[in-house]
Amino acid sequence: MGLAGRTRLRRIRAALLPLVAAVLPLLAAAGCTDALPTASPQAELPPFSVHPRAATPTERMALLLAPAHITLHGSTIRYTGVINGENASALLNRARRAPEPIGTLVINSLGGQTTAGKTIGAWVHENGVTVAVHDVCYSSCANYIFTAAPRKIIRAGAIVAWHGSEQQERYLAEALGLSIEEYADREIEEQIDRREAERGRAYSEEEREDLRNGGWATALRAFLLSDEGSEQRFLDRIGVQVEALVYGLMRGRYDIYLDSESAGWTFGIDDMAEFGINEVTYEGEGEYPSAAAAERYLVLLFELD
Repeated sequence: MGLAGRTRLRRIRAALLPLVAAVLPLLAAAGCTDALPTASPQAELPPFSVHPRAATPTERMALLLAPAHITLHGSTIRYTGVINGENASALLNRARRAPEPIGTLVINSLGGQTTAGKTIGAWVHENGVTVAVHDVCYSSCANYIFTAAPRKIIRAGAIVAWHGSEQQERYLAEALGLSIEEYADREIEEQIDRREAERGRAYSEEEREDLRNGGWATALRAFLLSDEGSEQRFLDRIGVQVEALVYGLMRGRYDIYLDSESAGWTFGIDDMAEFGINEVTYEGEGEYPSAAAAERYLVLLFELD
């Protein structure tokens, strides 16, 4: 892959961070604008914004750790915000304390941690909870929560989008014609190249070798090569194929995805069913997804071959 391709890939990988950066203003608004079915419909929540609001890694990390806004309305629970361990625990604790069983989870999330996503998804699957997407369900929300629901609702103008999974490295390596070990080595070299550019002068070969064997490189290599199997066990349990989560990263589609400069992809309702993502209802006019939602969240529509 050339420099332009690598630059686009880094842009795609980084796409979640500026999207998540809209969480805090949305949380502030969510306190008085729950969008739930009532006799007198309430005002809709404003959409997440794709405008970057976090300028530094520290600010982005703070946003990724921000508390979700969770409210209970009879048998419906509403979740707005990022997915992390504390938020997943808060959601499940609220559900356990509810005076009646939870039948519907209305969610509005740009994703977050995969482990927390699987925790919420397991609860959804085990309890037969309907998932209704309000505005957006992206990344780990789409991977593990939307897919786990026996019945899924996408509200008018909302969108569900995938961009990778815990197993994505082997699909990326295959798409690039590399072994997973070669892929890991290439990622480390690109990290070293970036460090070199940031310091403004070239590393000697001895310095590069020290970096390749450093603790950060060892940790990155272990991460890229690891697959403890928990994601696949989760997907087997809910009956969903991993290909939905990595579709845009697979051989024959990866270049299309890169060239689109999208932050993720989605599928039509019928195509979702080909991956085991069944019982999906879109409440908007026309076909899912709406062009406006796809443009707002930089989502590419893949049609199955």
